[in-house]
Amino acid sequence: MKISWMAILLVLALTLTGCLDSIGAVRSVGVQRSSDERGNPIVEENIGKIVPNKTTATDLVGLFGMPVRTETLGKNTIYVYEHCRSTSTGLSALGMGQSGSSEKCNRLTVTLDPQTDLVKNHNWQKVF
Repeated sequence: MKISWMAILLVLALTLTGCLDSIGAVRSVGVQRSSDERGNPIVEENIGKIVPNKTTATDLVGLFGMPVRTETLGKNTIYVYEHCRSTSTGLSALGMGQSGSSEKCNRLTVTLDPQTDLVKNHNWQKVF
């Protein structure tokens, strides 16, 4: 029985790259995707209810829930609300893999005067 060099090289290449397992079966090529969300969705209709020098921190919690984080900038308090979506993809072929991920966030930041507990200003960034 005559075996060509090309067939031997093909089997050798598939074995070395991990596409051919020990019983001679060729492994499949695959793409995997996953997604995840964090934070609560920000209700856009409620953003219009934020009024500088009138809306309080308590009002914000009633409209949007607890902020994801609270920061201090100078003498001001900043409430940060975020709703993020992250996606990951992976590709495997011929025993090699490649992956990537991305995250997109809708973000509402509200600046409060710590002495009066009133909103000074706000910024809404919608990405998705």
